[in-house]
Amino acid sequence: LPVTLSQGGYAGAAADGTKELQLGAQIRVSGQVFIMVHDPELCSRLTAAGSALEFVGSMGGSLLMAPPRTASEQLRWCLLEMTSGAGGGVLPRCWLEQGKGIEHMRDFVLSRLGADAMGSQITVPELIAKYKAVLK
Repeated sequence: LPVTLSQGGYAGAAADGTKELQLGAQIRVSGQVFIMVHDPELCSRLTAAGSALEFVGSMGGSLLMAPPRTASEQLRWCLLEMTSGAGGGVLPRCWLEQGKGIEHMRDFVLSRLGADAMGSQITVPELIAKYKAVLK
């Protein structure tokens, strides 16, 4: 399936010379937009022994996998980007459907900083910046 980068989000060059995506980056897969988030709990749960994943596509040297859709799901809610980790292991990165990803980031920032940190209006780039700052 075609995978395209929807918006910016490159952290810089990776060791192999490719560009490495960072939190908040967005990709389009089969017409659906996904945003990269930090969710190690979800990654662990989806990659646990016995968990089913199906191949969705590839992106650079990474594989995109997803939990199988249920009969009622037409769209995907999550992708896992499986990349090579240090020491030959596999490093999963979590991509949530854009709306769910924004909701995840908002909830995470609110849980750490409170409602005052968000203000009455916040743009997606501002939310991503706050999310990255809280994660540091």
